[in-house]
Amino acid sequence: MERERYNIYRIDDVLIKVGYVFLVLFVLTGGSAVSTMVKQASPDQSDTLFIATASLFIPAALFLLIGYNFRAREQLTAAILHKMELAGEVPVTDLAKSVGFSRRTVEQALLLINRRGLGYYVLDRGSDRIIDGRLRRNMVLVDRCDRCGSSISKSFPASQEGPPKCPYCGTPVGIDRWHEMRSMVLEDIRNQDLRDSAPGRISKGVPAAPSARPVFSLPVFILLLFIFWPAAIIYAVSRYNK
Repeated sequence: MERERYNIYRIDDVLIKVGYVFLVLFVLTGGSAVSTMVKQASPDQSDTLFIATASLFIPAALFLLIGYNFRAREQLTAAILHKMELAGEVPVTDLAKSVGFSRRTVEQALLLINRRGLGYYVLDRGSDRIIDGRLRRNMVLVDRCDRCGSSISKSFPASQEGPPKCPYCGTPVGIDRWHEMRSMVLEDIRNQDLRDSAPGRISKGVPAAPSARPVFSLPVFILLLFIFWPAAIIYAVSRYNK
């Protein structure tokens, strides 16, 4: 997987790095506190060092906990995105089983993918399948009937799962032939994604959604971190929920 493409949140990277900074400071301060206590420091000094040490452990624990929680959700969403890019369409139950999460979790991950402009996947309630939205606008041309040989010369949506029927004899197009034609459309979509993801190329496959614009400001986060670190956490979580 391409790290940059599948780095969906980016907030998790910042939170984890800040958490480790606090953790290092906690270890250094804790070492000084132990050294001072060994030297039989006064009770007032011991209390001050204890408070200073605790004040560094709490943010370290919170930043790391929240950061790795976001990281786990990101990895799930990235796994689903990767599977959908390979398959193009898949039953919801099969996708949920493959990632080991509930149907609701899968649907929430797909919603996030759509909001971030990383893809456009829709749930076909009729067949209970998740399909690449671009299949609905791509057409498959059926030129003739396999049985009667009549000329059909009609295009059908690639999102259609079952083969269309001949308007003359009513016989469905051969299932293997229909799947082969649909597979060609999926392959064209994948190739377009590869071309769009090349360096210096602007994606033409899926336009970025309005909500895909960055909503997390690193300068604002750093400013809040220095002023009042709990506000930085609240800011990061609120940006994530949007």
